[in-house]
Amino acid sequence: MRASALRTFWIPFLLFFAASAAWAMTTPLAGSPDESSHIIRAAAVAHGQIMPDDYDADGNGRFTVPSALADAQSWDDCFAHEPEISAVCQSGLVPKTGTGVASSTAWNYNPLYYAVVGWPSQLTDDPHVIVYSMRLLSALVSSALLALAYHFLTIIMGVRRAAFVTAAIATPMVFFLNAAVNPNSWEITGGIALLTAALSLGFGPEPSRSAAPALLTVAVTGALVSNLRSVSPLWVALLGGLALIGIAGPRLTRLTRRPGMWLAIGFAAAGMLLAVFWTVVVGSYALHGEYTGKAWSTMRIVDFMLRRTVFEHAYVGHFGWTDAPAPLISVVLIGGLGIFCMIASFWLASGRMILITLLSVIIWLATPAAIQLAVAPAAGMIWQGRYSLILYAMVVVISAVSADAARRDVRLPRTVRLTVILGSLVTFAHSYAFLTAQTRFSDGAEAALARSLFAPAWAPPAGALPWLLLTIAAGIGFVALVSRDSASRSTDPHSSTPRIA
Repeated sequence: MRASALRTFWIPFLLFFAASAAWAMTTPLAGSPDESSHIIRAAAVAHGQIMPDDYDADGNGRFTVPSALADAQSWDDCFAHEPEISAVCQSGLVPKTGTGVASSTAWNYNPLYYAVVGWPSQLTDDPHVIVYSMRLLSALVSSALLALAYHFLTIIMGVRRAAFVTAAIATPMVFFLNAAVNPNSWEITGGIALLTAALSLGFGPEPSRSAAPALLTVAVTGALVSNLRSVSPLWVALLGGLALIGIAGPRLTRLTRRPGMWLAIGFAAAGMLLAVFWTVVVGSYALHGEYTGKAWSTMRIVDFMLRRTVFEHAYVGHFGWTDAPAPLISVVLIGGLGIFCMIASFWLASGRMILITLLSVIIWLATPAAIQLAVAPAAGMIWQGRYSLILYAMVVVISAVSADAARRDVRLPRTVRLTVILGSLVTFAHSYAFLTAQTRFSDGAEAALARSLFAPAWAPPAGALPWLLLTIAAGIGFVALVSRDSASRSTDPHSSTPRIA
């Protein structure tokens, strides 16, 4: 292993996993949107049941699962959407033998994700052990994908700027989703890895043998992300298409002469076709009954979606069942990094790159509204802010790459000091968001923050304090890693381009 791979992939991977694990262990069971349905789906797939036995009155699939998980849909009944009620009200979370029947709204989701994370349900009858294990497995893959994205960003723009962009897109919400049983996390982190790997082919050093890791990442993440949710193939097509448009003509021509390029595209395309086949065969999702938005007009849906897309709190953090928003200071600090990247692109970039940035913004704003318009008659207003997080990250990454390509000669003064200042602020923003979410889970949103650490009504395994310290340590570790590179490398961010070994 080369030292550069240690600094740009392996250590970040461990730090990202540590932060994700802290969220995984401190979120109550079923404490994130629809997690119960995904837990049930994962357990069913792990036990060989791909399709449901039958359907309930609302059109949800019914599966036979271990009894310990059969009542998972009721785990959040007492506190979901009730920010003043802590998770201490949960009951029935005890080991049980045998099997039971449970309904899942995720019955028609592609089984790939669930086959990977669901197998702990075969090993124990303890619901806590099952769910925590599922979460950690999911977080392990998400963290690896996020570390890949950071690695390819370092290839494009060097360590310092890559760290800035990573801080903008790896928001507390990303780590919260990493820690949940939900394929949305792989979709976001895998999509970012796909985009950055593809962009590295066009904006990193001239491809040679070193292009193999990027092409392999494009192939694997393209196929993986496509097979997560019904909308996922669209994300892969948009991300891959924007990356190809962004690569300059001469370099793109040289890339197309490489067999590996076509193998990567072919593998990703095969994954997309498989995903589309699954969706067509299984059928689209529909909710029976009266649900908000089924009868809304086109204008009302578009207006609602544009407001939600532009002013979406969930890009930084909307925890629990969207009942625990990240504190305003965290939104300002972390959201400000993303806004800075966008401003930098429109300020510094020119010609084709500024048009590509503008196209990414249009896709970000228009696509959620278009999708919601298509599904509203069958399912109502189902779009949640976290679904747009992959598009927000897309805009930030493309904006940053555009700005960097236009002004690679710009040098940052007092690099280490600036890294420590910004890194400390981002670490504070993550830690504060983590603590406020933990307070909501343990004692209710209005309780004193210290109470969740020292006298909580509900507490995660080992208490909240060790997990908060782990979150802080992960942030400090990343700042120290980037600061070390800032001090040891040339002031030119492209003077030493790391490679994965």
